Amino acid sequence: MFLEGNDDERFFSQVMFSLLAAEYPEIRVIQYAQDPPKETNKFLRTISSSEDEYIFVKDINDAPCITASKAKTAGKYKVNQDNVVIVVKEIECWYLCGLDNDSCRRLRMERHTGNTDNMTKEDFDNFIPEDISRIEFMQQILERFDIEIGKQRNRSFHYFLRKWVE
Repeated sequence: MFLEGNDDERFFSQVMFSLLAAEYPEIRVIQYAQDPPKETNKFLRTISSSEDEYIFVKDINDAPCITASKAKTAGKYKVNQDNVVIVVKEIECWYLCGLDNDSCRRLRMERHTGNTDNMTKEDFDNFIPEDISRIEFMQQILERFDIEIGKQRNRSFHYFLRKWVE
């Protein structure tokens, strides 16, 4: 599994790996965002030659649409577009999508998040209480994460589950 960075790995290891375990009993994470594409492409060639499966997760960020983001990703990294999952808008949206109203109150979030499709990293950061770190806030969210609520509040999260888990 190719993930951009630490926040992605934290989310996937806490929420997704147990869901993926039945189909993919051995999951190896490669964080690619800090490496040059050349290094990531070496891993991809190795995986392709061994016929192992992989999932390449990428934030949409400011791309105009998922299709454009997948095409750009396939141009930069030698990936099969069918294996690319685009997170809309950023991984922080997936963290927030699984919170119910009670969890939001317990986390001292000023307002309920609702649909998270258009939230940014900065929107996420605005929810963090001043007296805890960003990582601690993320861990508290993951302890309360509800997959069924997440499916309702973020289309790309729901898509990922339909394609790779269900």
